[in-house]
Amino acid sequence: MSQHRVTVEPGTATEGVTARLMLQWPDVKRSEIRCPYCDALIPVPGTLEPQIRELAARLGGETAYVRYVIHHPPEIPPKPGFRTVSRDSAEFHEIEKRTTHDIP
Repeated sequence: MSQHRVTVEPGTATEGVTARLMLQWPDVKRSEIRCPYCDALIPVPGTLEPQIRELAARLGGETAYVRYVIHHPPEIPPKPGFRTVSRDSAEFHEIEKRTTHDIP
């Protein structure tokens, strides 16, 4: 069975947010991120914060557009009632906020 992966990638104005905004999100400071598709907790080595800062620096600073992408294993089914998967980091973050209540 394959594993979830989380990557930080360059974004665009339509598929991403500025690094400055993303660095304010609580989930990028955690060692686990919940998959909004299946509710699995995905371990992140350290946190996403250093990866976001590094990518932003390569792209020109905190105004650069970035996104994090959760790569979901195809053999793991969605949680009951899940209807859509967003590729947009900002929308994905909003979905995650609505579905995560128990991560400290």
